[in-house]
Order: sequence, then C-alpha cells, then structure tokens
Amino acid sequence: MKVRASWFCVGLLLAASARAAPATKGLDLRWLAPAACPDEAAVVRSVEQQLGYPLSRAQTLVIASGVVSQPKNGIFRADVETVVNGEVRDRRFEDASCAALGDAVALVLAFLIDPDAARATAASRSEPVAAEATQPSVGTASPSPVAEPTVIAPAPRPTPPPVASTRAQASVPSPAALALPAPEHATLQPKPWLARAQIGLDTGALPSATSYLGVELGRYWGPVVIGVSGSWFLPRERALPNAAGGKFNLLALGATAGYPIWSRTVEVVPWVGMESGTVYGSGFGVTSTKQGKGLWLAATGGLAFRYRLGRGFGVQAQLGAALPLSRPMFVLDNVGSVYQADFITFRASTGLEAYF
Repeated sequence: MKVRASWFCVGLLLAASARAAPATKGLDLRWLAPAACPDEAAVVRSVEQQLGYPLSRAQTLVIASGVVSQPKNGIFRADVETVVNGEVRDRRFEDASCAALGDAVALVLAFLIDPDAARATAASRSEPVAAEATQPSVGTASPSPVAEPTVIAPAPRPTPPPVASTRAQASVPSPAALALPAPEHATLQPKPWLARAQIGLDTGALPSATSYLGVELGRYWGPVVIGVSGSWFLPRERALPNAAGGKFNLLALGATAGYPIWSRTVEVVPWVGMESGTVYGSGFGVTSTKQGKGLWLAATGGLAFRYRLGRGFGVQAQLGAALPLSRPMFVLDNVGSVYQADFITFRASTGLEAYF
C-alpha cells in the first residue's frame, strides 16, 4: 500500500485566553456552595464590609477558591485555597451555620487583602480581633466543636491582648483562629495539578466513527489551565466494492490551553489546542498486502464541564472538534483510494479526574 500525504498549509495559531485580572488589586474569588449558603456575590459583599471600602481600591490581589460541603453530622465545611503574591495556603472552616461560615471566610479574605483596614473596621464595630490576625504562625490546631466558625489553621503566637468586645460572640464570625499567609521560611504545598483518564467518541478521524481512550496531565497557571494528553483511537476498516480495503488506527499527542469559568456547581472551561500523531494503515483483499502510515496534524477546541466531587477528585465531560491540517490519503495499488480523514471531526468524551 502506498501513502500519499495531502499537505495543507501547516500553520496554526494557539490562543490561550487568559483572564486579565488586575495585577495589584482586588479579589479573584471562585466559590462553590449549596443553595442554602451565601453565594459568591454575597461573600464578596461581606469582604467589602469587613474592609470598609470597595475592592476596587484594594492594593493587594488575592486569588481564592472555596468549596462548601455539608457532612451528615450537620456541620458545614468550607475548604478554601488562597494565593497571595504567589504563595498558596489551604484552610478549612467548620460551622453549623452556613451564613456564619461565609462571613468567617470573608473575614479571612479581608485580612489577607488589607489587615490594617480589616482590623480597624473590626475595632470600630467593637468586635474582638485575635492575636493571630496580626501575626502569622505555623503549626496545626484541631477544630473546635463550639457553634462559632472554626478555622483549622496554624496555632497562634503570643501577641498583644485582643480588643474588648461589646457584642455577643455569636453575632459575628470569630476570627480567633485566623491564618494569614505563611512567613517566607514556611513550607507551602500548592495543589495546582490535575490528571484525567477518559473515554470518548470521534466521528471522522478514521473511516467510520470510533471510540478512543486518553490520558491527560494538566496544571493551573493562575486562571489558565494548560494540559498535555495522549489518545489511542480504536481501529476501523473500510472495504471497496471488490472486497479489498484497509484497516486504520490513530495514535495522537495533544496540548491544550483553557480558561475556567466558575459557576456555583460546575466549572465550564473553553479550550483550544493542537494535536499531532500518526495514522497507521494496512491493506487486505489484495495479492500483496502492505502497510503504511501518514502524519496526523489538527487544531482542536471545545468546551469542558468539570464537577468536583471533593478536593481530591471529580468528573469531567467534554464536547469538541478537530480541524485536520494534514489529511493523509491511503491507496491500494491498482485499486484506488481507500480512505482520507474528514475535513472536520467532532468529539465527545467523559472521564475521572484527580487533583494534587
């Protein structure tokens, strides 16, 4: 079998859409919570109340993502990851009231953005400011069973006495265990990576619709996620009227760039990418059976839908398409053309993800 490669202009432009968040001010918050809890807008408003001024005037950029869950014991839990000046911290909050839990998270974010303003606002309201609100520390403290919001965070260091309170402790979330960014020497453990195993369906890369298996490794760089992947497309055959034909399969490697759009429960990720690989073909029904291969090169894009089942794993569904830039043509001697990929192929896939 001979292989004739039909080369098109092999050029591509990968545009990884990056969210242009202000570099020096504001709050970039991603918040997933049950319907009974404060939504993302409510948490942002609470942060502004704790600061005493709009976030547009802030001089520090805080990137934060939080996931709220409710275990069977009735205690709400919020797992929050923050990034300040490139340093990543994980925090856990627990409370029987989801509203109080949201206020506690907002108070922590306010102290990360502007500790002086948050402290002054708390003092003007005659609210207690704990020692750890002014001094970062390291260590581990166990969650408290009391009704007030509890942050599982580093143990406090000795500092000046707190401002006296003239209001009931239950009226506002207690910042008794607030944790500010770790000092420079602290060891940080960011978790920006994801790994996925998936199965999908492709309509036109091979002679007929076929399934494919794939794996992908990705990493978040700020709001953008970059990934590399490998896929194997199950073989498909095409026979000509004289019973001669060929059998084909495809191995491909890809690279993608996506921009996550967060909602309350599902993360939607528009993405673009590039895919390169090899189409393998072998003839049948002829006196001299030969094998051949050709270059597969395609621009890709689509939408991914991610649902996080927990902090460590989740599921993803994906709809997309591939536009071949190279479509090798396979022919049989003295028979003719057997197969050439479609000018566009559509795909759908689903898979399991792990975050680490």
